This record gives sequence, C-alpha cells and structure tokens, in this order.
Amino acid sequence: MNAIHTKRLHLKAGFFQLHDITVSFPKEQITAIVGPNGSGKSTLLQLLTRLVEADLGEVFINDKSAKAYKSIELAQALSMLTQSKSPLPDLTARELVSYGRSPYKRLFDRMTAEDEDIVSWAMKITGTSRHEQRMN
Repeated sequence: MNAIHTKRLHLKAGFFQLHDITVSFPKEQITAIVGPNGSGKSTLLQLLTRLVEADLGEVFINDKSAKAYKSIELAQALSMLTQSKSPLPDLTARELVSYGRSPYKRLFDRMTAEDEDIVSWAMKITGTSRHEQRMN
C-alpha cells in the first residue's frame, strides 16, 4: 500500500508545465525527490498538499482522494516544511517537530505528556533525536 500516489497529474503555470505525473510514495519509507532547479519538485509537493490544484489528474493519500479530505483531516495525514526558514522564529528542532501536533490540538492547548512522547517517537524513527536541541 502506498501512503501517497498520483494519477496523471497535469499542471500548466505560465511557461512551466508538468505532464502526466504518476508517482507513488510507499508507506513507512523515506522518499527523496531529486532533480535540477526548475524541474517541478516543489510544485509536485504543492500539488500533493493541495496548496496548488492540478489542471488534470488526482492525488490519493492512504487510498483516499486528497479532494475528499477536510482541511483538518489533511493536516493530520500529512504536512510539508519548506526549505525557506525566514518566516520561522528561532526554534529548536524538537520545537519545530512539535508543530506537527497542531492539527490534533485546539488553538491554545498546551502540549501533553502524550504529545511529547509522540514528538520523541517521530524524532527517533527519523533519526533526528540527536539534533533535538539544535536551532533551525
């Protein structure tokens, strides 16, 4: 089973175009998207996260159409952190990972022990625990 897959995505934005993109990202694996500048890596990620809508084709997350997800459900299923850190305040890696708990909390809720355990688990399985106090 794939965590995310696409079927024949097409997008035209000015001179830039993506044609017939069909790709799968397996569950419980880290996948790298590699290519030269301007090849569509970031655009593909924006299509996957519904930040940009494809002209044609479809994105599926856990075998469900991304269009069928409510915004909060989509935020619980996936997230994206861009390379640019300019809008982010100074945060440790752990604090940044803890933002991933936001879709599971109400606006001013504090982190619970369970949330802290989940952040620790996420950093452990991604091999980033050793960087938890490093500033972004």
